[in-house]
Amino acid sequence: MNEENSPLNEKSKVTLQTKTQAESTLDVTSLPKRNEDESPDTSVLDEQWAEMSQDWQTQPFVKTDMSSVVQRTKQSIFRAKALLAFDVFGTVLLLFAVVYGYFIAHWQTPTLIYLGIAGFLSIFFVYYEIKIRLSSWRLFEINPENIIDNAIANVKASIQYIKLIKLSCYAIIPLMNWYIVEMVTLKEKPLLVPLVLSNGFILVMFLISHYFHLKKNKELEQIESYNSE
Repeated sequence: MNEENSPLNEKSKVTLQTKTQAESTLDVTSLPKRNEDESPDTSVLDEQWAEMSQDWQTQPFVKTDMSSVVQRTKQSIFRAKALLAFDVFGTVLLLFAVVYGYFIAHWQTPTLIYLGIAGFLSIFFVYYEIKIRLSSWRLFEINPENIIDNAIANVKASIQYIKLIKLSCYAIIPLMNWYIVEMVTLKEKPLLVPLVLSNGFILVMFLISHYFHLKKNKELEQIESYNSE
């Protein structure tokens, strides 16, 4: 029997061939070696991070907030000037009523006293109102570009004006109650309903002022938070 064609020799060839194929399959020496010293390009990462930071800093929400603050400040100044004009007109009207009632119409004494004291208190009210408003308006005219400081000054002036209204409510209550008692007594009519209505009116005015007081305090905190950023 030929040894080259023997089953044992054939088995050896198969085994040798299989081992050769496995080695050729598992041979990784031909693969490119990894460079251990290779590191990511940090300059690219830094550039990307800088672009992201710049993009975040230029987001439009800050500009939108600032434009909103400017718009609210201008609207508030316009309303303040309208209120001042209304208060001045009301004061002049009270003083004119006193003169007309005393010299021409000859109104009753309680009415003249009530209108005279109310007109006197209104003069002081308008005086302090002008004093409060002018300080914030001057700041706006001197430096209109200083958005935050102008807004803060304007809101603080509004808060002081609201406090002045609330204080005037305390002054009006005894005066109005005295007047109603005097007039109802002269006319001999029931006293309860006029007292309830007049004091209810003052209470509503005080509560409305208190609502705007709280609203302005929140607005002031919001604007001051912009200033601290």
